[in-house]
Amino acid sequence: MALESVTSLSPSVGKSPWFWRRRELTPYLFVLPFGLLFLLFFIAPIFYAIYESLFRSQRSGLGLGAATVNFNGLSNYLQVIHDPDFYTGVGRVLLFMIVQVPVMLGLALLLALLLDSMVVRFKPFFRLAFFVPYAIPGIIAALFDLGLDRLQYADHFRGLTSHSDRNL
Repeated sequence: MALESVTSLSPSVGKSPWFWRRRELTPYLFVLPFGLLFLLFFIAPIFYAIYESLFRSQRSGLGLGAATVNFNGLSNYLQVIHDPDFYTGVGRVLLFMIVQVPVMLGLALLLALLLDSMVVRFKPFFRLAFFVPYAIPGIIAALFDLGLDRLQYADHFRGLTSHSDRNL
C-alpha cells in the first residue's frame, strides 16, 4: 500500500508532461517582467556608461560646434587614478558614510524604541511631530493650487482673459 501511494504522486502517472512543464515555468513567468525591467533600466545603463567612459569628447572654439569624439581606451581611468582630488573626494565620501550612517541608524532606532516604549508620555504628540514634516509640503502645495484656481476663476468673472490684462 505504501508503494502504491508513492507511485501515485510521481509526475508521470495520471498527468500529461505539458502540465508539469507549465507548472515548472510558472515562477519564471512571474519573475520575467522584473528581470526585463531590471536589465533595461539598471544593467544596460551601467554597460553603456562603461562604454562611454572609453571615449573622449572634445569641443573647439566656443563649444557651439559638434564635439569630436575619440577612442581613449583606459587613459581616462589612468588620469583619475593619478589625480589627488579624486582621492580627496573619495575620502570625504567615506568619512561622511562612516559618521552619518551609524548616527542616522542609532537615532532612528532610539526614536522608534521611545515611541514603542510604555513609559514615554505624550506619544501622540511625538508621532505627530515626526509625521508633520512629511505632510506640510503636500498641504502647502494643495493650498497654493487652490489659490491659483480661485485667481483663475476670479479673472474669468471679471471678464479678464489673462493675467497681463489687469489694470493695477
